[in-house]
Amino acid sequence: MLSRNEELRRRVESLPSELQQWRQQSERVLDLNAHFSRLQALGILINAFVQHQRELLNALQPQGDQEVFRGQAYHLIQEIIKTQNVWDFFRSECSPV
Repeated sequence: MLSRNEELRRRVESLPSELQQWRQQSERVLDLNAHFSRLQALGILINAFVQHQRELLNALQPQGDQEVFRGQAYHLIQEIIKTQNVWDFFRSECSPV
C-alpha cells in the first residue's frame, strides 16, 4: 500500500505546479493576462484545498488497518477530485481559443 500513498502524494502536489505555470503564463500571454486576478484568487482557494489534502495525506497509515487506510484514501481521492473539478472549470472558462 505504500505505492498507493506515493501516488496520492503525487496527485496532491501536481495541481499547485500546474497553477503556478498558469500564473507565469498569464504574466506573458495577453489573452491570459485578463485572468490574472482570477488566477490570484483561485490560487488562494486551491492552496487551501491542497493544504487540507496534505493534512489528510499525512494522516494516512498504509501499514495500519487496511480498511481504515482505504476509507481515508477514498476520502482524500474525493477531495482531490473536488479540487480538480474547480480547476477544470476555471481552465475551460479561461483558456485562450
